[in-house]
Amino acid sequence: MPLEFSTIASMRFGFGRSATTPVTANADQLMAELQTAAGEPPLFMPSIEAYRSQALDAAAEMADLQRAAKDDPTQRAAVRDYRRTLVRAGRKTLSQRLLQPVVSPNAFYERLVAFWFDHFSVSTAKNLMTAAMVPLFEAEAIRPNVAGDFVTLLTAAVTHPAMLFYLDQATSVGPDSLAVADGKGKRGINENLGREMIELHTLGAHSGYTQTDVRQAAMVLTGLTVDRKAMEAVYRPRLAQPGDFTVLDRDYGGKKRQMADTTNLLADLAADPRTRHHICLKLASHFVADDPPQSLVGDMEAAWEKSDGDLSEVYKVLLTHPDQLKAPLTKAKRPFEFVVSGLRALDVAASPLMAGMTDEDGAEAMGGNDMSMMAPQPTGKDDVKRRRRLRNLTVAAINRMGQPIWNPSSPAGFGDRAEEWINASQLTERIAWCRNAVQLFGGDRDPRAFVDAVLADAAGDNTRKVVSQAPSRPYGLTLVLASPEFNRR
Repeated sequence: MPLEFSTIASMRFGFGRSATTPVTANADQLMAELQTAAGEPPLFMPSIEAYRSQALDAAAEMADLQRAAKDDPTQRAAVRDYRRTLVRAGRKTLSQRLLQPVVSPNAFYERLVAFWFDHFSVSTAKNLMTAAMVPLFEAEAIRPNVAGDFVTLLTAAVTHPAMLFYLDQATSVGPDSLAVADGKGKRGINENLGREMIELHTLGAHSGYTQTDVRQAAMVLTGLTVDRKAMEAVYRPRLAQPGDFTVLDRDYGGKKRQMADTTNLLADLAADPRTRHHICLKLASHFVADDPPQSLVGDMEAAWEKSDGDLSEVYKVLLTHPDQLKAPLTKAKRPFEFVVSGLRALDVAASPLMAGMTDEDGAEAMGGNDMSMMAPQPTGKDDVKRRRRLRNLTVAAINRMGQPIWNPSSPAGFGDRAEEWINASQLTERIAWCRNAVQLFGGDRDPRAFVDAVLADAAGDNTRKVVSQAPSRPYGLTLVLASPEFNRR
């Protein structure tokens, strides 16, 4: 029997249910989230301007310390200390990033943000400068654009400084550019952004492009770089390779190189039929099934073509398609989704303990809400222990499960198929998480009522039976969170 739409809305398109989560009656409610949420500042960055200012100050101070350390070995300790301070601030921002979908009423929007961030992956592991830019990337390039035209989202992501640093475009210089001719351009051309822009961000692998297309695209991209003092993307003609270039049978460049060469290339890639197939298949595979119904993918592509790439029109088909509504919940929750849905199921956002989810050392975050101001300050060993347990259930848990926030292992992002996340070691880690979460946040809930609240009509007869026979309330609650139904969406 098909599931109720409210169950599909919360589990397939959101981060799960709880006793206090309002029921979503129809797709219009989910679509309405996209309009309201896009203009709201994220919890981890309530002020983009303040974050950028603090990040610039931090980069300048680090540069000063590093210059001093060249001539004075004793200054190297100061560099190490300041680097540790920045790392602690980054950890606190990560905690706030995890809190975002836990407390947000706009779960579908948050799922889309996570999907598109993964699609346009950048990583904090590249270096300190990139690490500082990644939160800005999500706040500036992804969150405001998830419900608009694909070409706008593509352009915002590909030309953001975080992407230009991550894929080394910031150091790419045309071999025959003016900068090289006058001896000021020492680096060569880098093909990373050109390759991933075609293979990952638009057309997809095995779509018929060639190495020549990648090389030519990299030539078109020369000139696009980063103003490191302002942390903003800029176009510098002196870095651009002069001439004409052909990518996928279309010509770009000319006597005078300009930013329009890059934006025209992005517009053509966004409009390519292979791009809409690649993106619609990826959306359906992420939200519905590892191997989604072809009818669903085809209808999403038709909506894309008819609307010239309006992603909202594509989402409407995704939410309402009859084959999607009939499909069982077979997708495996990835670690981030599992932890967030577990915290939401236990209504952790309403717990005063959650206010303590800040850096253990109380480090200040760059631009983020200073939740340490709201948190119970550690007054003894019990408080310190409790804060560490909170961290162990949140950011540290996701790290252990293999999906560290803002830190994918490659530009392709994290895997999305069930076999990558449902295995013996993963299940062992998840069961341990369930025990610890219930111990800290379970309270005196009745497990039988918890099944109804969290799984609703998705709960199978076997799960209901074993939960009802649990020898204790904590044991029963743990069984609900560890159940096959809770680990799927």
